[in-house]
Order: sequence, then C-alpha cells, then structure tokens
Amino acid sequence: MMVLSLHLGHFYFDWSNISMPALPSAVLASLRAIRAASPRSLPTTSLLHPFLDRQHVDVYETTIPSSSNLAPTDDIAAVARAFFRSPIFQAERMALGAAGFGRISDAAIGALDFDVGDRVVVFKVVARTPSQILFCWNDFLPVNGHTWLSLSDVSGHDTNDGHDHVPALPTRTIQFGSTFEIPTAASRLAVPPHLLYAQVVLASTRYALTQE
Repeated sequence: MMVLSLHLGHFYFDWSNISMPALPSAVLASLRAIRAASPRSLPTTSLLHPFLDRQHVDVYETTIPSSSNLAPTDDIAAVARAFFRSPIFQAERMALGAAGFGRISDAAIGALDFDVGDRVVVFKVVARTPSQILFCWNDFLPVNGHTWLSLSDVSGHDTNDGHDHVPALPTRTIQFGSTFEIPTAASRLAVPPHLLYAQVVLASTRYALTQE
C-alpha cells in the first residue's frame, strides 16, 4: 500500500493533478508487464497470509528477464533498494519529507540490508525471509497497513524451432503487495487510486532493475 494514495488525516495524493505524459515514458511502457495476482493464490508461507481475512489485500507482479540488473545471486534486499530508489517512489519520498515524516537519501537506502527494524521513512521492516520483506507503517501513521515485496525464481522452458536448440533463460518474478484496514466509506474511495498507484510504482521498480 502506498501511503500517498490514502487519506491519512495528513494529506491526500490527488491523481487529478498529475499529468500522465509527465511520467517517464519508459515507466509507462513497463506497465504492460504488470499483472494482478490473486492474494488467495499465495502460499501459506507468504508473509501476507495472516492478513487475508482481516484486511484489504492486493498483489501485483512482474517478471524480470535474466538480462536485468538483478543478478541471480541477488536477494530480496536488492529488490527493496530498487523499489525505494525507483523514479516514481522518489516523488513519494519527497512528499513524505515535505509532510514532516523525515528524509532518506538514495545512498542511505543503498546501504540498507533491510533487516527487521530497518526503516525507510515511514516504512519499517517487521518480518523478513530470504525471499520476502514485510514493512508496516502503522507505527508512524494513523492507518494499519503493510507493504510486502517478494522475489522468486521462474524456470524457463527450452525451445526448439526445428533447427537450433535454444536453452531457456531464467527469469525472476517480483511481487508487490499491500494490506490495510478499510474502516470507513472514505477509506474505500481511496482503494481505486491506490491500485493504480501500486501498478505504477511496481512498473517504476521494474524500469529501475532493467536499466543498464
């Protein structure tokens, strides 16, 4: 869940003031690679699983090609660094800083291991596995919500066009999920802009990871 897409008693991110052509064209192009995933399809080992029956949960995912900057040996921390330093999320960090929630530099984010207790402005790591990170932001904001990142390997399939055998190239899937309570009708109105913003932020992360 992106905190700027909710009315939090502090500010509300107004999408009507954003011109879509002003967004980087490459990020918008990456939106084609973003797809919704069913939260109910997540395994019971998912850090989002405990919230399925208690809060709103949404999940989006994208596949990163083997030629990306995300090396096979990189773990979920590398995804988190790209996520928080991606072009679109930099704007959110600036807005959070202007609202008095603190600031953090790209260099400081790059030095984080994203262990439990680490923070990026209002996002605090509360759970971590080798392939998942769960952040909460209810420690800082009057909203009970979480942000979740997951990284998994995807086995490719060898191809043969009748002439040359082409070995499969490994890919990796990044999932980005959000949870939050929806106690009022006003909160429910924030869900559609949040869903749009979640896709744009994941597309921005994918863009950051696929740049040479």
